Parts: sequence; C-alpha cells; structure tokens
Amino acid sequence: MAAARIRVGGKVVFPSHPADLIAEVTEVYGPTGHRMARLLVPCPGPSGETLATWDTSRPVKDLHLAYSDAA
Repeated sequence: MAAARIRVGGKVVFPSHPADLIAEVTEVYGPTGHRMARLLVPCPGPSGETLATWDTSRPVKDLHLAYSDAA
C-alpha cells in the first residue's frame, strides 16, 4: 500500500489547479487509520521557478507517491 510508504523526505503528488504539484513530506503524524502528512508545497512561477513555498497537511490515505522505486 502506497500510504505505508509515505515517509518524511518523500515526494507526493499534491492536487492543484491547473496542474498537480510535487510536494515534500516534512512530517507524518496521528494515530493508525488517521495518519496525516505535513507537506511543503512549492508555489511555481510562470517560468517554472519556485517563487515561494507553503506548508499544509493532508490525510496520508489521500496522497500518492510521486515516484516509485518499483520497476
């Protein structure tokens, strides 16, 4: 299960508009079954550069790994 592999320092997909962003996991907390992840989300500029970052929390069950080691 991907949720079990979400760890501090990992990258996850953060749903955004107009395109999804790749966020870094900075903390995983909460009881089993209600785990939350604190994310550092980039705010991209028009040329793709990162203008700023913000942090937010989302349920781990709603996140997807951005990269997979499975081949």
